[in-house]
Amino acid sequence: MMKAKGEAEEDIVTSHYEDLVRTIESISAHHLLVVGDFNARIGSEDAKFPFHVETNRNGRQLLDLASEKDLDISSPYFRKKAGKLWTFISPGGTKYQLDHVLISKCRIVSARVRLSLRKKKAGPRKKQYDWDLFKSRRVIQEQYTIEVFNMFQPLQEQEPDEYATDRYGRFIKATEEAAESVVPVKKRRRKTRHYEDYRVTDGRDELNRAYGTYIKDTTEENRQVYCLAKKKLKETYIAVEEEDLNSKIREVGKAHVNYKHGQSWKLINDITNRKTTRKGKLEGSTQEERIENWYNHFKTLLGDPPSITEEDEEITSV
Repeated sequence: MMKAKGEAEEDIVTSHYEDLVRTIESISAHHLLVVGDFNARIGSEDAKFPFHVETNRNGRQLLDLASEKDLDISSPYFRKKAGKLWTFISPGGTKYQLDHVLISKCRIVSARVRLSLRKKKAGPRKKQYDWDLFKSRRVIQEQYTIEVFNMFQPLQEQEPDEYATDRYGRFIKATEEAAESVVPVKKRRRKTRHYEDYRVTDGRDELNRAYGTYIKDTTEENRQVYCLAKKKLKETYIAVEEEDLNSKIREVGKAHVNYKHGQSWKLINDITNRKTTRKGKLEGSTQEERIENWYNHFKTLLGDPPSITEEDEEITSV
């Protein structure tokens, strides 16, 4: 980061750029980034898409620096709207492009990419019943009990001598059918993003209006209104983030008290933005190849006979 003098004497400007050259030479040439207020205007004769028509004295110094140290001036490198080029506005309302970014020239890295458009078939999604609602509604509990009894008891009377395993299977089936008939399905709640909060959207709309007014009429009063709207939006966003964080912390405490440790860790991972670990996939381009890889793996793991020096060797019990 640096800041150049605007209307300084020639020797001061030269000394400043000599110091800047020495600083650049002390840094590794790779991945170099020089950002600063150079007070330099780059004209159309020296760049592709600049904001100004002519290059001033500081602009000439900047061009010489970039040429000497093999750097690119990225600011006028791409075509942009005029409103995206200027970086400073004077008290009189005149706009300038004085701030620039210098980057080291890098080698182009190319790669050949091949896309696989195969879609993995997903199995049917298991219904998630709202058991919390079930525990709090006595009417649902009574209906569920009646449904299980009506489905299970008649068959129990018809086959009194059946095996316990068969009876247990019918009981499980009766509970599943009763749950599908009586217990409501848990509603999926869409995760609300911070930027979707009504306070943030209102602040963003207010900021856009203030910015539009400032672009049309670049007065100091409009600039102050624009800066105030930007500050207000930032404070609102921080407040929404803090409210969401405090709410999740309370939910973690509540889940811990109720011994819902899975829910607690899910909330903690959400708070810390920790992602789930990537699960490894078995190598193989086809199903037959993957099965062969599995077979060879377990054959090597389990197929070798145990190493025993003597047949009568006693194996210690564990």
